[in-house]
Amino acid sequence: MDKKRIILPLFAAMLCTCAAAQSFDHLALGVGTGLDGTSFELAAPMGKHVQLRIGYGTAFGLGYTFEGNNSLVSVPQHPADENSPYVNVPTKLSFARNDARVLFNIYPGKRATFHFTFGAYLGAGSFFKGVIKDLPADYDTIGLEMGGYTVKSINNEIRAELRAFGLGSQGFAILPYAGLGFGRPAREDKRVTFSFDLGAAYQGLPSLWARSVKADGTRAYVDVSKNDIVDISEVRDEYGKYLNFWPVINFHLYFRLF
Repeated sequence: MDKKRIILPLFAAMLCTCAAAQSFDHLALGVGTGLDGTSFELAAPMGKHVQLRIGYGTAFGLGYTFEGNNSLVSVPQHPADENSPYVNVPTKLSFARNDARVLFNIYPGKRATFHFTFGAYLGAGSFFKGVIKDLPADYDTIGLEMGGYTVKSINNEIRAELRAFGLGSQGFAILPYAGLGFGRPAREDKRVTFSFDLGAAYQGLPSLWARSVKADGTRAYVDVSKNDIVDISEVRDEYGKYLNFWPVINFHLYFRLF
């Protein structure tokens, strides 16, 4: 029997065994903050050159309400009356990113702290929300018909979201991520480590979704940027291209569990 047929598989098995012994032998818990929200992660080594990071991040609720003289929106008090006076209404704008992430740090050297990172953000796709509040009562009785739904004020509020799904589909976003950084989340020689990342997630052209209601009272968000509304379509085409990529800058502090 050819010795190579014995030696080569044996050598490969030895390498795999050594790699497996070095993988997931440590686990670190991390907390961080950045342009992708506040996040919690678990990190573990997969050999000397790769570390796996799995986590959850949210920026939900971080926003500001513009009201009074600082209000961004003013509307006719009676929209059916062309002579009706305009009134300022409060407007709340907030970040809404809420996602899981699976990331791989790849290190060029066994002891290097510099790394390249590849992976994906997974979630619902919503990343920015707006609410126009305290609208006059007339706005609860008029609206825009779209596919069996009526986009209108509900309980004196109009709600809308910017959504982007990357390589995913409506309802589930897959945002590929690529970046670089410094730090090893899980290190056997340190209990506490620090990590910095800089990169971008591809989310594609965003669309505007607004809350609507059916005649039977069923509520849902509908994509109003695909319904021949000229003003919205023009704004989306002109400015939406600048949001194809979501910038990511974040800092994490990791604590080795074992």
